[in-house]
Amino acid sequence: EGEEIQADELVPVIRRLTLELRVVPVFCGSALKNKGIQPLLDAIVSYLPSPLDVPPIEGENPRTGEREKRSSSEQEPLSALAFKIFMDQGRKLTYARIYSGRMSGKRFPGSFPCTPTKETASNSPVRGISWP
Repeated sequence: EGEEIQADELVPVIRRLTLELRVVPVFCGSALKNKGIQPLLDAIVSYLPSPLDVPPIEGENPRTGEREKRSSSEQEPLSALAFKIFMDQGRKLTYARIYSGRMSGKRFPGSFPCTPTKETASNSPVRGISWP
């Protein structure tokens, strides 16, 4: 009572409550003027779960149709989901969430098989991606 709370005491509590889905940290800023961006990035690292904090991801192998689990590890086979594809200055840009494995920058552009997921329409640019 009446004592100032130190940041090093507060951060672990906010992280625990965020991981338990009991609080949602909110930050304000402007990417246009680069105001508040660094505190937002610091908060992402401090409060949100790392890939090691979440259980293995389960999904369907598009080649075999079997259910598989992937831990967040570079030693697992590469598994990713491209969630946004668009054209910018004549180049196709793809945003992907990598669940496991490793990908080199030289391999990504156009050198992988894509298969539509069951959840997406055939004309949707969103694809589920699996590499052998």
